[in-house]
Amino acid sequence: MSSTPETPEATQPETGDAPVKVRKFTLNRALKKIDAVENKNTKLVEDNKKLKAALHEIRSAHSRIRRIPKPVVPDAE
Repeated sequence: MSSTPETPEATQPETGDAPVKVRKFTLNRALKKIDAVENKNTKLVEDNKKLKAALHEIRSAHSRIRRIPKPVVPDAE
């Protein structure tokens, strides 16, 4: 009298859409993604360094502007 429990079958609701295909995530694909992200990060870090240097130059150039003295007008007497 051993009875096996019945397992309900998984059914998808019929909405007319095709089922979404799930891609298997392999180690090689993960390593490629990691390399791509690392390369992108390296490029962004280099661009950031260049922009910071340019910003530093602009700020230092701005701070060096001095007031131009007004020319002395001789008395017209």
